[in-house]
Amino acid sequence: MKILICEDDVRQRENIVSIINNYIMIEEKPMEIEVATSDPYEVLERAKELKDIGCYFLDIQLEADINGIKLASEIRKYDPVSNIIFVTSHSELTYLTFVYKVAAMDFIFKDDPDELKSRVIDCLETSETRLKLLSKENTVETIELK
Repeated sequence: MKILICEDDVRQRENIVSIINNYIMIEEKPMEIEVATSDPYEVLERAKELKDIGCYFLDIQLEADINGIKLASEIRKYDPVSNIIFVTSHSELTYLTFVYKVAAMDFIFKDDPDELKSRVIDCLETSETRLKLLSKENTVETIELK
């Protein structure tokens, strides 16, 4: 599973990357961080190219001309099934995800480091489970007759 991260705060981005990489390494998960950047347009370009179902961790309030919710809305044009998780300090903006109809998996608030770690891992586990179910639904079984 490919993971894409868009967070403009370097410290926060490095923390999320560290949580995810440690989880992948310790649990030996078939996941990788495809991109971790402050540039929403880089994430959008990768979303256009992504062939696999992925998982996006997006900050809502970005230092760019596009916010994380609008970015998620644009991602949905190219990737309607991957999981989108918002990592934010701005709980008052969560209602906008319904306005833009982005179908977010979760909203994780940055304020509590232990909660952040726990919820990021929970989202990765849930994403992996859903990916396995989707893969199972799309598998064709064949029977060979002799």
